[in-house]
Formats: sequence, structure tokens, C-alpha cells
Amino acid sequence: MNWQELAPTIITCAGVVLAAAVGGWFGHLTAKKNAESTNRDAFTRAYEAASLNWARYTDAVQKWCESQSVELSKLSERQEKTDLALQAEILARHKAERLYAVAIIYLRRIASWFAEHWPGEEMPPPPPELEPDLDP
Repeated sequence: MNWQELAPTIITCAGVVLAAAVGGWFGHLTAKKNAESTNRDAFTRAYEAASLNWARYTDAVQKWCESQSVELSKLSERQEKTDLALQAEILARHKAERLYAVAIIYLRRIASWFAEHWPGEEMPPPPPELEPDLDP
């Protein structure tokens, strides 16, 4: 075996193996960079989509909050009107009760005056609703 004949073949085979190894290594690096770039792009797209969805969600929440604020102010205004009407009704009831008490006292005075000035005469009977309040 002659080394001079084998040397070019061995060198060629070593060169092919080395070229394949270096090419594979560079191919691996390129594939890795491409994969990282693809991952970054996918992450960026997902982040942008999530940001867009988040913006839509926050806009919807903002609109809902504004509508609730309007509804709350309407309800508050209605509550104030109802409270005023209730206070007016309470005052009217107190006034009616006071006037009723004054009227009962006045009717008792008239009955007393009638009995004093026309002895023996009978007054007409009071309505049944007033009898409990007119009895002394």
C-alpha cells in the first residue's frame, strides 16, 4: 500500500466528512436562528393579538362602566324624588292627624256648648267612625 496513493483519498474523505460536519453545524446554527426568529415572530403576533383583545376588553368595560354611571345617576335622581314625595306625604299625614285632633276637640266643645245652652235637646248622633274618638 502506497501512502501516496491513499493520502489523496483519505484527505478527500476527511475533507468530505469535515465539510459535512461543518455544514451540518452551520445548518444547525441557521436552523436554530430561524427557529428563534419564528418563535419571536409568533410571540410578537400573539402579544399584539392579546394587546388588541385587551384593548377591546378594556373599551367594553369602560363603556359598561359609563352606562352604569348613567343608570346610577338616574336611579339616584329617582330616589331623591321619591324621598321628597315621601317627606311630603309624611308632612301631609301629620297635618291631617293634627287637624283631625283639632276637629274632635272642636266637636266636643260644640257638644258641651249645645248641652249647656239647650238643655234637654239631643244632638244628632255622630257618624260611627267618629264615635270612639268623641266619647270622653
